[in-house]
Amino acid sequence: MSLNPNWLKTFMVLAQTGHFTQTANLRFMTQPGVSQHIAKLEAYLGVQLLHRDNKYITLTDAGKRLYLYAEKVFEAETEFLATISQDNPYAGECTIGCSGTLALIIYPHLIELQAQYPELIIRLEAAPNARINQAIIEDKLDFGIVTHKLPSGLIRYEPIFEVALQLILPSQFTDQAITIDKLNQLGFIDHPDGQYYLKQVVESNFLSNIDDEVKEQTLFNIRSIGYINQISQILLPVSKGIGFTVMPASILQTQPASISIYTPNLLYPVNESYFFASKINNRLAARHKMIYESVLSFLVSSLEENEFWG
Repeated sequence: MSLNPNWLKTFMVLAQTGHFTQTANLRFMTQPGVSQHIAKLEAYLGVQLLHRDNKYITLTDAGKRLYLYAEKVFEAETEFLATISQDNPYAGECTIGCSGTLALIIYPHLIELQAQYPELIIRLEAAPNARINQAIIEDKLDFGIVTHKLPSGLIRYEPIFEVALQLILPSQFTDQAITIDKLNQLGFIDHPDGQYYLKQVVESNFLSNIDDEVKEQTLFNIRSIGYINQISQILLPVSKGIGFTVMPASILQTQPASISIYTPNLLYPVNESYFFASKINNRLAARHKMIYESVLSFLVSSLEENEFWG
């Protein structure tokens, strides 16, 4: 139980006037009502708050400390009420979720936004699609950028752009004919969205002419020889000849030139759709909209300037 704000207000007015009668008039109460508020405060705190001398009162040491506390409480309330109706697009907190690949690309832009608007607090969570969707439902994220849509009806999805998926191999495979047997022999470097990406690229380019049962069995049998959830490191084993992977082609623009890999042209290119995701019954604040529109503009510019986006 917290201190009753009505008791506190009565106590403050009494401390300021020094008279029960004046306090009763100012608080639109009876004098016994004022006395009752003070008695309840003293009983709750277990201390004496007032020295009573005929018609006048003075504060005890405990009463002085309570008065200072009450001042801070009501000052904070006044400040809060003055700002609650303001929807400042350049101040406040925003929590965003996206894939690790996308986080590598947009984080520098978010830092520039914070440098430009110091009152912004931006939190970026790099996570798989499933975790982002769940966090949006649980109100742990204000919005996300995802490639998987849930059928639950709890999240609003708006298509924003497409990115090419890329088969990524060690450089020694340059100009070789790539088959499903070669991929299986090499082995797959997995990551949080790896199986989903692998299925799309392999089904379209290597398993298009076989029945679904054989297709599923073939995908299931592709050897997984490693897993990493640090997206910035995923091309390292591939560059060392240890396995292949499938990633959005945009990851290539985040890698150092020293990474030696081979990205064959796919006979049937596969594009991944990206969606802006937010909870249906949540209204985005002005800062959320500003940050999202700024990030989207930045990504669209990157799409136009960088061939790796597809």
